[in-house]
Amino acid sequence: MSLVTKVHFEYGLTTLYGLTTAEQTIPAGTSLVDITGAVTGLVPDTLWHYRIVAVNAAGSVSGG
Repeated sequence: MSLVTKVHFEYGLTTLYGLTTAEQTIPAGTSLVDITGAVTGLVPDTLWHYRIVAVNAAGSVSGG
């Protein structure tokens, strides 16, 4: 089954994240799709955490 999926990145100074990129809609299909997201407010020499989040009618999943 192939579903339309919405994706975005979460990022922040901890694994609580707190910031997100704009949501993107990925059409239904089985092909691999490159995902990018613009981030703002990054501070040099600082550890940042990030993950991708995907949501569709079957549920949601977050990257590690």
